[in-house]
Order: sequence, then C-alpha cells, then structure tokens
Amino acid sequence: CLGFTKPVTPKEVFEEVDRQSGEAQWRDEEDRKALEEPVTLLCNMSKSPRMHPFGRIFLKQVLVKRLVERRTTWHAHKMHPELADIKIEKPIFILGFPRAGSTFLFNLLCKDPKVRFYTLWEQMDSSFAEKPNDHERTEKLRKQALDIQARMKLLYSQIHAELQHKHKLDVESPEECQFVMQKNLFITQVSDHEEYRKWMTNHDATVDYQFHKAAVQLLQHNRPKEDMTHWCFKAPIHAHHLTELLKAYPDARIILTLRHPMKSACSMASLRTTMQQIFWDPVDVSGINKNVPLRFMPLGFENAIKHIEQSADPDRFFRCHFSDLVQDPIAQCQRIYEHFGMDFHDGYKKALDDYVAPNQQAHSKTVKHKYGPEDFGMTKDDILAAYDSYIKFAGLKPEI
Repeated sequence: CLGFTKPVTPKEVFEEVDRQSGEAQWRDEEDRKALEEPVTLLCNMSKSPRMHPFGRIFLKQVLVKRLVERRTTWHAHKMHPELADIKIEKPIFILGFPRAGSTFLFNLLCKDPKVRFYTLWEQMDSSFAEKPNDHERTEKLRKQALDIQARMKLLYSQIHAELQHKHKLDVESPEECQFVMQKNLFITQVSDHEEYRKWMTNHDATVDYQFHKAAVQLLQHNRPKEDMTHWCFKAPIHAHHLTELLKAYPDARIILTLRHPMKSACSMASLRTTMQQIFWDPVDVSGINKNVPLRFMPLGFENAIKHIEQSADPDRFFRCHFSDLVQDPIAQCQRIYEHFGMDFHDGYKKALDDYVAPNQQAHSKTVKHKYGPEDFGMTKDDILAAYDSYIKFAGLKPEI
C-alpha cells in the first residue's frame, strides 16, 4: 500500500496539528497564518513522482511533530510568563558552510565545562517541567529520542551509514539547531527547491528567532546547569538571518568558519546527495542538488558579509579559517576566547587536550572520498562565480 501513498496536503497537516496539540494553541492567529505559505510549499513537493512513499510519510511526520512542538513551547510561555525573564547572555553562534570545519569547531567549543549547548534529544523537549532537572522526565525524553534514532537506523540503514561517515548523528552529543529551526519550518534537507529556498531565506524571520530564544529559555528552565557562562549554537541558516538573530540576541558573539569553496562545495554537494535519499528516488544529483552549494550557501554568506561590513561592533565577529583550525585546534580555540574576552580556564584546556588528539587520530583513519565539480553537474567557474564575494571577504586566492 506504500506505493499508493498520496501527496501531503496543508489541510491534513494543520488538522493533525490541531488534534495532537491538545490545549496548546498557536502563539496568535498571525503565527498560524505565517506558516501557511511554507507548509504549502513543502506539501507541494510531495506531489512530485520522485518523492518516494517513505519520503511523503516522513515529510508529514516532520511537519506535524515540529508544529505541535512549536505550539507546546508557546503554550509553556503563556502559562509561565516568567520564562521570558530568563537571560540568555552573550551566546556564541557559529556560522559556516557544511564541510568547512563548523562542526569540528562546535564540538571543540562545547568541550568547555561551563558551556551550555543543545543535544539532539533536548531539541525535542517543548513542554514545561514543573521540577527543573527532573531525572525521571529527562530519562523518558532521552529514551524517546534513542528509540527514534533506532527506528531511523532501521528504516534508512544505508543512508544512515553514509550520514554517520559524513556527519555523525548522536542524540546525546552537541548538535546544531536543526530541530529547533525546523519548528520554524526551516527544513534545510529540502532547501534545494528554489521556491521553498526563496521563502526560507527571504522572509522576515524576527518571530522565528523570538521562538528560538523562547525554546532556549524553556530548556534552561527545564535543565539548568550550574556554573554555566554561555550558550553555543550552530546552523548554516543563521547566516541568512543575522539581522533577526541579533534582534533576539543583541549581545551575541558570531564566529564565521571560512574555507575555500573549491574544497567545501563538492563535499557539500556530496552530503546533499546523501540527504536527498531520505525523500527522493531517483536522487537528482546534478539538477536542483546544485542549488545548495551554488545558491543557498553563497546567498547566506553574502547577507552575513553585508551585515558585518556595516556593523558598528566589528569585535563581535571572529573569522575562523579552516587551515588555522585543523593546524592547531587548541590554539585556535584560545584565540577565539581571547578575542571575545573569555576565560580560557584550566578545566577547558584539559578537556581539549583529552579530546583533540584521539579525534585527530580517528579522523586520519577515515576513508577520504574523491569527487570533483563535474560529479554534481558543476564546474570550477560555477563555484568561483558563486563565491566571488566570499573569497574576497575571506582573503582567499581564487586558485588553490
């Protein structure tokens, strides 16, 4: 019967969200209306004959679950207005292309015992905990997340194996803001589609970053951490909406990871090819797959560069070059801390010492993939043209 799975419709998505949300309501009617456009764009993708049955089922599940969690989070704030008083001071946001060292840097910065970060399972927590650090509640949520991970391994065993090599997935490790931003319907796994990409990158995301902060405040209430100094976040989408991000977090510190696009664009396209298998069969290797490395990512950094060049506070930004990061990860972390006036304390230094050497040793044993622009329908000139302003901003040479 899976072969006859019907396309997903906005009507059934919103009706199922209403059914599952219980007493939790939308933040307001405008909140729901603003989501009609992205829901429609995402549902329209399911009309394509290339979207396989599991892709349609998975798309509907993601849309419904994330919107229910969005409503639940806003409901928690309505019932407990004191959540809005929780301060999220001087968070760090890492902006960078996939395959440009942003995940490695994120993991390094999260080794600081005084840093708070999202894990994958914590991003599924959207309800108010009457008792902070409730062990029984925490274990229940962790188990739910681990069960989901196990089912994903079973359903997408071949895809999951590839993802584990290209981007390690672990519900208990530091994870970028992907699930939180999915509650705003920023689903980067399908950002190759131009109409949806336009909505995701061009609309006013002020409310989306208000929601991001509301979700962080809720988690900080539910699972407070002693001696915490700051949060650390990461996601490529943040580059597209730096203005709205800084409205929500006016004292945020921003790190840009920089790597020559001739190195990262093909690797990015390879990752996209793997991710497409979640929804599509056959995978469009050299068609819309090019939209992410040649459109979505360059446009995000053009927006970020423009904001940085016009900023009245240039010291809030740090440029982290991939070569410096891999050459001496610990020294680069120390430079970042010094730049932002943070304490590079002994506990953090020891945690880095314990992490870096084994990580580098394990990475040296991984299989290196070989591919070129032509494997994904791109040319060298396509990449250099798309990243021209980025290359100049990063101080890179066009030729490598």
